Amino acid sequence: MRARTLELLRRLVEIKSPSGEEDEILGFISDYIERSGFKIVEEKYGVIVRGANENFWVVTHVDTVNTNYKFCFDGYYAYGTGVCDAKGSVAAILMALDALNEQSAPRGEKHAEECDEKSDLNMSIALLRDEEGEGTGSEEFARRSRGSDRGNSGDGRDDDLILSCGGDDECEVRGREENRRRERNEGERKKGEKEKEKGRETERRRGRKRKKKNGNMRAVVMEPTSLRVADAHLGSLEVLLRVYGMSAHGSTPEMGVNAIEEMFRILRDLRELHPCFLQCIRGGSDLYAVPERCEARLEFRLKPSESASSLKKALIEVISSRCIVVTDGEYVKGADAGGEVVCHIDILDETDGFRIEGVAREALEFAIHSTGMTVEYCEMPSWTDALNLHEFGWDVAVWGPGELWRCHTPSERISLDEIAHATRILIALNELCVQVEK
Repeated sequence: MRARTLELLRRLVEIKSPSGEEDEILGFISDYIERSGFKIVEEKYGVIVRGANENFWVVTHVDTVNTNYKFCFDGYYAYGTGVCDAKGSVAAILMALDALNEQSAPRGEKHAEECDEKSDLNMSIALLRDEEGEGTGSEEFARRSRGSDRGNSGDGRDDDLILSCGGDDECEVRGREENRRRERNEGERKKGEKEKEKGRETERRRGRKRKKKNGNMRAVVMEPTSLRVADAHLGSLEVLLRVYGMSAHGSTPEMGVNAIEEMFRILRDLRELHPCFLQCIRGGSDLYAVPERCEARLEFRLKPSESASSLKKALIEVISSRCIVVTDGEYVKGADAGGEVVCHIDILDETDGFRIEGVAREALEFAIHSTGMTVEYCEMPSWTDALNLHEFGWDVAVWGPGELWRCHTPSERISLDEIAHATRILIALNELCVQVEK
């Protein structure tokens, strides 16, 4: 069992699958599941295995961040890109399917064609694309998955949802040296067009409002929690700030406006408003000149009681008290009447958190207890597919093997013991699914 798990995990990690390049690993997973005798459905958003209960799902993702840390094993931990986030969870799911197959009468591929493929599988399974990118896999899955007692309009769209889309950004900045600034800003708009459009699309996608909760759909979303059950999912406000000052010769800094120093002042003000994580900052050059541009990307993690939209409004007010602000195509006259400091604000993600309470969590807790393990709890601080499912009204739980804090780094790792524990819990969860109300 341990050797099989190690070899499966090795194969999963050695198949590179950054977001947008998941075809090979989905093909491998599809072949593996079919060899275990279960029928798969290949969708553009991932691989689906429908069990007897199509209202209760185990969900994880197969894509990774775009790094290339090689697979290795030290006798206890396995290392490599995506080994924990979330290929360890994929391995646990596949090993659970193997175990369910072995518990039934031997059937193989030929026998699978002659029997009910779902006879040993109660829960349903979704292995999705693009969690590390834009989350389009879980978005499309949630939109199209209706459960066994739900209908739709026939075109795959959810009639209960309203899309709230904004228009294209058109910004005009007035102030001193207006012609020079307009020329520079036009160049920056062209340079940053791709990233800005990505942020606008993310905001449009996650700006949906539910009219009706689809409370009959439930899912355990597998993400690294060290096998603890998340009792809350944090929200997020992710922003890209671009501050513009005025360049001058390095020997006369008093004649210019240093964009990096202005950015530091803004970041200090924002940290007084709310704790935040600075992801990256760029500015300056090798030229002996005052930096006229600085860019920073930062994230505010929000408790379920906090509102992303309220924080966004407060953030804009704080920054506009120091300089001119341009955001969402709107020009805001700030405290800098001379127009020497301008800050463009792009909202890349705006998502509220939520408490995790419901049948999915209760079923997971019961499954953990039934294996003799103690249920422990945590918060999920990172964006996961659970947020998309929750937006579509699903009852979700978040849980899985591995240490989240190591993910996306060279030290990303997972123990085979945790994968084995997760496998046993999934088998127990599968047995419970016949008892979960459809």
